[in-house]
Amino acid sequence: QSETMVCVIRRVEAEVETGRLHIRSDRHIHADYGIRQHILDMLLSYSPVWLRIGLETILGEVLPIQHNGDVMGLSRFILNRFLGNPDIAQQFSHPTVPHMFKTGYAAALAQFTLKKFLTLVFFLDSAKLTRLLDHDPCLFCVDASIKSSKELLRTFSRQYLSGEGDVTRHLSFLGLTVSHQQTALMEMDYTVHNLATDLRDGLRLCRVVELLTRNWSLSSKLRVPVISRLQKIHNTKVALDALQQAGISLDAGLKGGEIEARDIANGFQEKTLSLLWKLIFHFQVCVEVEQLQLQKEVTSLRRELNLSRGTDVLVEIYGPTPETGGSTDHAGLLLQWCQAVCAFYNIRVDNFTVSFSDGRVLCLLVHHYLPELLPLEDICMDTTQSYITNHSSNDMTAQSTACPETDKDKYKELQSHEKNNFRLLKEKVLELGTVPPLLHAKDMLNTIPDEKVVMATVSYLCARLIQLSREIHAVRIIQAAWRRSHPTSHVQKTKAAVPGMPSSPSAVLSATTIQAAVRGMHVHRLLKRQH
Repeated sequence: QSETMVCVIRRVEAEVETGRLHIRSDRHIHADYGIRQHILDMLLSYSPVWLRIGLETILGEVLPIQHNGDVMGLSRFILNRFLGNPDIAQQFSHPTVPHMFKTGYAAALAQFTLKKFLTLVFFLDSAKLTRLLDHDPCLFCVDASIKSSKELLRTFSRQYLSGEGDVTRHLSFLGLTVSHQQTALMEMDYTVHNLATDLRDGLRLCRVVELLTRNWSLSSKLRVPVISRLQKIHNTKVALDALQQAGISLDAGLKGGEIEARDIANGFQEKTLSLLWKLIFHFQVCVEVEQLQLQKEVTSLRRELNLSRGTDVLVEIYGPTPETGGSTDHAGLLLQWCQAVCAFYNIRVDNFTVSFSDGRVLCLLVHHYLPELLPLEDICMDTTQSYITNHSSNDMTAQSTACPETDKDKYKELQSHEKNNFRLLKEKVLELGTVPPLLHAKDMLNTIPDEKVVMATVSYLCARLIQLSREIHAVRIIQAAWRRSHPTSHVQKTKAAVPGMPSSPSAVLSATTIQAAVRGMHVHRLLKRQH
């Protein structure tokens, strides 16, 4: 609907109506089934997703198809509404003989088809260049013989237009220019099957960076096909440079130093995984909960805790400076949030590894915000961590006896409690929604959990719980405001108005119907007894 596109389409339609662009007289689009099939095949070179959008836009109709992959439905619509027109057929139909048309029907239908064909190609080319669809699928099918907008126009011109050489030059004078050319890189399958090998050429990594940073110019800098190590390093460097411009530090936190392009190209798995975790934390985890919002939530929890206990409980548990447990501000705030919530239940949280290994902390986070969803009595508080905490002392002898592995029966019982916590957490998280199932009991029990996985799970959980708590808080405010403005309930008003009588017409009708039914039943029984 832009003004420039409308002006171009009007000029093209005027060019067709005046006859300066017209179909050859020996090409009978309405009657020649071979021609109709050839034009249909050219249009089906487009991806069904794009073709459906184009047809619905230029014809102003919703296609009667079930899904975007319904090629048969698209074909029927093109034959009936693109290569044919019921309005034109009705206008030129013979008054007495069915399926016979007056003179001028072929020319009118040819003009209609030519207008719509040129408009469709122009619209789809512009839509692709402006990324009308966010995931940006290929404009043409991968197995199509035509993969260029110009080639499509030239093929149509050679076969069906009269007196036209290169129709793109003629159309360019009218403002209709097309430029999309589908390349092999656009058709590439970016699915990752093996992290150890699929990221080494830099192509998939660049695609990920493009989607995250919305910088669509990276693909034009790549060298394809990738057949040498130097090309792999170049492509990977393009992605890493874009990440640095986005403010991501490439320090791997390892002895090897920073993450370099040759490390990814050589398949250095530790640095590859470190890079992926940086992408997850920067573009996903840190975005889930805003830092300012998380700070307000931690402050609110601490204030509520101090008011309920009368003392600074966090200082009593962790000392004057509680550990933040993370290398970044976001990770530290997440740990402080967990500490503030678990302080209500006298549970100590020191890190994102061992403290989360028994499932208690995660279950308590859900219970604190949604006690109806996860009651406290369903959480197994007697675990290996609680056993060690309750039985440890300063001397080494007591610490050795505090180990639950010495009592096999007790150890199995504690392990079953921890498995129950993770099973319960999984069920409730599925009910919450939007929290990906990253944690599994087998990866948490009898080992030190992966810190990054736990941090990612806590971040998703924090975002979801804070969102729900804000919604619940808003509902309570609305309810309180309603009660203040309406102190007398509807039932009390009804009783005060007419005691013992229904107030609304529907209630009166219902009561009358019930009374009539009861009276009829009594009369029926009375008559039965008399006879």
